[in-house]
Amino acid sequence: MKYLDYACAWTMFLTAVIFLAVIELWRPRGAGFDTPLFWIPVAMINFLRIRNGYRALDGLRTFAIVANLLVLILEIIRLGEWGGWIFRSWGLYYLLTALLGWSPYLIVGAASAAELTFSIFQKDSSIEPAGV
Repeated sequence: MKYLDYACAWTMFLTAVIFLAVIELWRPRGAGFDTPLFWIPVAMINFLRIRNGYRALDGLRTFAIVANLLVLILEIIRLGEWGGWIFRSWGLYYLLTALLGWSPYLIVGAASAAELTFSIFQKDSSIEPAGV
């Protein structure tokens, strides 16, 4: 399970870095730096949680749960805003062609949902905090 946890955290981090590079180089319409810059600290919080466990920092479990929940809610709201508009104006064809542009949001949404699950249900598996 720990490998899947690491995979989801790395997926969130690398998607943010790649999406920032895409935004800077090609400047897709409607894309901004704010969202990927939010994904990076959340991925780092997950790395901290995975590496050190919950005993290393007081409140780390709550902080990780809230951070992952905020990313998940942000992505659900984003897809809800644009999804209804696409169905009203363009239809299913545009939805399928625009899926490539939405893929970073879908990937991070799925990774944050998995990380939220890991944050809630994972027991403290670390033996010692990293600094000890």
